[in-house]
Amino acid sequence: MRNYKNEEIFFADASTGDLAIRGNFTAFGGNIGGWHVDSGSLWAERNENGIAKRVALSANPSSEYCIFAGHSNPENAPFSVKYNGSLIATSGEIGGWEINTDSLSGGQL
Repeated sequence: MRNYKNEEIFFADASTGDLAIRGNFTAFGGNIGGWHVDSGSLWAERNENGIAKRVALSANPSSEYCIFAGHSNPENAPFSVKYNGSLIATSGEIGGWEINTDSLSGGQL
């Protein structure tokens, strides 16, 4: 498919399954490379020992969470960021400080 300038903007090859789009496109649902596209969110999920592990980006105005990872429910995710800016991380390291579920250690004051 070509635009009014005769530039190729859409190409599909039925033999390989390749699809090329030049420019912007809008998707209200579907899948891209294992990621699910919903209205207002992009997410991927896998099961580990029967527990769903999800990574999600959300622009859903009815949700408090814009990013979460590690659980299918953002309220139970070990990592999340809310729209108000609050961050939850149950483990990790920031600036030489070790984050644990009930303590913060290391670093220098």
